[in-house]
Amino acid sequence: MMSRIAILAVMMLAASGPGWAQTSSVTQSDPVIDAIFDEIEKRVIEEYFEGQRAKAGDDDDSSQGQGKKRRKAKGRKQGWVQGIPPGHLPPPGLCRAWLPDTPPGHQPPPGPCAEVKLGMPADARLVYGGSKGRGDALPAGLGEPMPPDLIDELPLPYPDTERLLVDDDIYLVRLGTRVILDVIEGVLKEE
Repeated sequence: MMSRIAILAVMMLAASGPGWAQTSSVTQSDPVIDAIFDEIEKRVIEEYFEGQRAKAGDDDDSSQGQGKKRRKAKGRKQGWVQGIPPGHLPPPGLCRAWLPDTPPGHQPPPGPCAEVKLGMPADARLVYGGSKGRGDALPAGLGEPMPPDLIDELPLPYPDTERLLVDDDIYLVRLGTRVILDVIEGVLKEE
């Protein structure tokens, strides 16, 4: 009797087709392709940099008095980005060496970031024109790691990705290729 049950069970499994032991045919997409900053990351990052600005403001107030803060806010120029006047930022995907004490119209022309970085003077600042969007590659040499105390507050990043500070923005890029997966814009910008 027991052997008949075993034979019956084997026959039923065989009749159900070859896929009976296979897992579901539903495939998951590559999580890195769909990687974006989630709401928790955005909130933690924004709160961190708001706190940094508040600390800097407190330091100004305590060491220089209230007048300096008012002058600083008044001295900001409308439409300037990264300390550069409108119309002088490099186009998306390109960089420009910004020379201190040089009028905007006399700055070197924009070009490929690697070339600009190699040929720029030591006192110049590398200005990135921004990306064209998700899927573009962030040029090599651009971006700084996030502050360690901020990294400790954030959830673990997606595998094979890193978060980088570039000018006023935070980029989520794929390691190795530096393909831009997501951007939080203007996080470091003073209001």
